[in-house]
Amino acid sequence: MIGGSGSWRIQLASVRSEGEAAAEWRRIAGRHPDALGGLSMQVARVDLGDKGVFYRVQGAGADEARAKSVCAQLRAQNVGVWLSVPSFSGPASVGRGAASSTPVAHPRAVVFGCAGLEVTPDEAAFFRDADPLGFILFRRNCDNRDQMRRLVDDLRASVGRPDAPVLIDQEGGRVARMRPPHWPAHPPMGVFGALAGRDADAAQEAAWINGRLLAHMLAEVGITVDCAPVCDVPVEGAHDIIGDRAFSRDPAVVIALARATAEGLLAGGVLPVIKHIPGHGRAFADSHAELPVVEADRAALEATDFAPFRALADLPLAMVAHVVLKAIDPTAPASTSSIVVREVVRGPSIGFGGLLFSDDLSMNALQGDPRTRAEAVLAAGMDVVLHCNGDLAEMRSLIGAVPVLSGAAAERWARAEAMRHAPEPADIAALTNRLAELLARPRPDGRERTMEEWIFQVTAVALPAIIAITLHEAAHGFVAWRLGDDTAYRLGRVTFNPIRHIDPFGTVLLPALMFFTTGFVFGWAKPVPVNFARLDHPAATWCGWRWPGRGPTSCWRWRRR
Repeated sequence: MIGGSGSWRIQLASVRSEGEAAAEWRRIAGRHPDALGGLSMQVARVDLGDKGVFYRVQGAGADEARAKSVCAQLRAQNVGVWLSVPSFSGPASVGRGAASSTPVAHPRAVVFGCAGLEVTPDEAAFFRDADPLGFILFRRNCDNRDQMRRLVDDLRASVGRPDAPVLIDQEGGRVARMRPPHWPAHPPMGVFGALAGRDADAAQEAAWINGRLLAHMLAEVGITVDCAPVCDVPVEGAHDIIGDRAFSRDPAVVIALARATAEGLLAGGVLPVIKHIPGHGRAFADSHAELPVVEADRAALEATDFAPFRALADLPLAMVAHVVLKAIDPTAPASTSSIVVREVVRGPSIGFGGLLFSDDLSMNALQGDPRTRAEAVLAAGMDVVLHCNGDLAEMRSLIGAVPVLSGAAAERWARAEAMRHAPEPADIAALTNRLAELLARPRPDGRERTMEEWIFQVTAVALPAIIAITLHEAAHGFVAWRLGDDTAYRLGRVTFNPIRHIDPFGTVLLPALMFFTTGFVFGWAKPVPVNFARLDHPAATWCGWRWPGRGPTSCWRWRRR
């Protein structure tokens, strides 16, 4: 057991006052006496900046087994709960026995990628000697279930640790390393934020289920850590490197849905990594390509960007952004700034106590060679560096710069591992159906249409229609002109300018209303003016023409009998 008997806390609710907290405890305990019997109430005060102060209602006094059993019972009755990280008595207090004590392993403070679908002999030899904490997989490493299972097993075998963590970025949407046809597509996190605007409870349930289904997919191939959820709060005009990867622009929505997603992952036996602490949402550049500089003042950052990470500071793992926060340290990105780490990430602004990963060292936001970058992030206070591109020469260059895990980092990792457990029983088919029901998704990929997709679909319908109308009406006017009536020509209707042929109601308003209500389109263009009295035998003349300058117009005439 971790941290001594009775150190685990069960988070039950979040309210706005201590009085409400006490009332909520009485209500929940009264409804679920079998689950909560013997536990005591504890209230934790959390300051969320401009969102105000909240009070977390917790059941205290349970050991690990009891706490997890209570959570399972309450979740089965549709009560949203989660476990709080227990207090630790020391860096060596790991294990499951009543009084056991197992020394914490100290591998090297780095997570490496690999180049392809299998571990090469050179990679295996290098990993054996380097002994990294763990590994991270990308799209280049994911082909099918059997292949991934072998790859994960071989990576762990290379370091001789069957519990070595294997990480992946499996968020859903565009950030998904494991993709159809071998794995199901999951929606981006923005879909759950959109649902929250319609039904907050449904959104939280959907986010939890999504996290549980992601965990199931990862656990099948042996992956134990998902670099999700994204807890950034994007602002208007920010670079879309975050975009729909974020839940919402409202920190409160991000907090609720990120918490639910993290708990779903944990229920499936996978550790979540909250990212990109202390916030990437205001970045107007992609840190993969260049170094973003955030100009916002400290108050704005505290109220929005930091708020989700502050509320989720009890989770075990976080990834630090390569973003400059000018109001705090204008000289360095957060990942290489000891000021940001000390004052914000570990300090009162956020108060994160778990293990810190750097974002990928290979990203162009950082300067210098890989060794220099690794030294910089470790000096700033990262616990573990990520090197993801699988370049063996670069990985070799890091060995002299990256030490083994520090005692504090090893304790944080042990604490994280203690939160990971065997997946709780779940009916995956039923959860999949329930998620589809909650999202009410008409599309097979489970995504709502983005604004870009709506524009594309409308354009795909409207543009051919406008071209057809223009050619049709111009042809009417041209034929009338060639047959003797120049009315349309004088009024500018013998033209390829579509504006001349559009009727505001018949060509624009009516078709638009029908498209968005019925999916069926009907309309008309502005009629072409023709003075039939001036036409040369309109009922008896066919006329053909050639392009101007290419020959005379020829007509064939006949008389009706």
